[in-house]
Amino acid sequence: MSELTPQILLVDDDPDDHFFMQTVVKEFSPEIKVHSVYNGAQAMDLLLKGEDSPEENYTPDLILTDLNMPLLSGLELLKELKKNSKLCNIPVFIISTSKNDKIESECLIHGALKYYLKPISTEDLKGIISEVLLASGLGTV
Repeated sequence: MSELTPQILLVDDDPDDHFFMQTVVKEFSPEIKVHSVYNGAQAMDLLLKGEDSPEENYTPDLILTDLNMPLLSGLELLKELKKNSKLCNIPVFIISTSKNDKIESECLIHGALKYYLKPISTEDLKGIISEVLLASGLGTV
């Protein structure tokens, strides 16, 4: 996890959701860096890039991911993260339009901290950020 500047990885195939979440994060704290990718495969590529070279490693403090995306879904991404010893402790929150108790339970079983339905409120999103930053020892920036 980052030591100085908190970082969030946003994984969602909807550009409007990227814009909304980036706007809320910047309102919460302009110092937070938001990296945006559009599916789970891109997220894993980013997270595993430079795995043999520590200065190139990117490990966010928080991952916000959609569930239904092309190439690698949010649930598949979650499973891949939890299998990797370097990535398994990154807090992951699912934010999805899918209201399905079975899928929600599966996400929680596989390590998601919480499952939110879209549209997520500004207050909920700010609460997630604050909770994770405090738990990471990064304060509220």
